[in-house]
Amino acid sequence: MQKPNDAPGTARFVPLHAGGAVGSLFERSHHEPVILFQHDPYCPISNRAHRELTRVPIEVALVDVGA
Repeated sequence: MQKPNDAPGTARFVPLHAGGAVGSLFERSHHEPVILFQHDPYCPISNRAHRELTRVPIEVALVDVGA
């Protein structure tokens, strides 16, 4: 879901910090589409995909695998 102050065409990345958060995403996916993006900031392919996602007005659950 997009916040009113988000720019149009801009994804809102929501970092996931706990394993239990993934379970709530699975539950939510029964009712609406959910995007879970595993991002490695040191990987050029992942960085390209991240840039592409920023152009879409969606909420993206983000797992930083480089941390």
